[in-house]
Amino acid sequence: MTRQLTITAALICLITVTTQAQPPAPAPGAKQITDAANRFMAAFDRNGDGIVSKGEVPKNIWEKMAPHDTNKTGSISLNEALAFYHARTNVSIRNTQATDHEDSNREFMNQLAAGKLGKPNMSPQDWEVLKPFDRDSNGRISASEAANFLEVQQARQAPQAPQTPNPRKMFNSIDRNNDGTITRNETAANIWQRLKRADFNNDNHVTFDELTKYQTIMRKRMSR
Repeated sequence: MTRQLTITAALICLITVTTQAQPPAPAPGAKQITDAANRFMAAFDRNGDGIVSKGEVPKNIWEKMAPHDTNKTGSISLNEALAFYHARTNVSIRNTQATDHEDSNREFMNQLAAGKLGKPNMSPQDWEVLKPFDRDSNGRISASEAANFLEVQQARQAPQAPQTPNPRKMFNSIDRNNDGTITRNETAANIWQRLKRADFNNDNHVTFDELTKYQTIMRKRMSR
């Protein structure tokens, strides 16, 4: 079957994958959920009172069902059993979708690394992303060109060093009366709690020199 692949953001930066494949199997419907709940009630409602109590089921099963005992009676009604199987079905569907997505990503990566992607089997907007890496301009991405593309994307995703705030700009924005110092009444209490760490002479005033000295100390500690 022909597949149209597009670049996927979940896998690498700026990338999205879509495939033309067979429609997924329909999710279990209300009848299957109802049948499962009825089977549970029939199997464990030993005294036939219409509910399944904690003592009627094995411990491991009760531990799974207990969160759905919404009225905290120590028993599971048919409606609560229905809620349990409905929730479990939704989890199963999400897990299946996640697995399908991982399979699509893996297929995309395999085809990209093998040099099988190019303008003919990609949408125009996705080809524009890969086009700058088509060094020989043949409309396809070779294995070496794919490696170059992935190297660039990985570099873009590498953690960036935190940006240190501009000390003078920060200082001036807090020094409201422009007297060259920052005091408690010029800023919020939570900010002052941090700024007062730079008050090295404990005079309840933070000068610009004290602030820059404190930031230098903190940068050295972080670089160790």
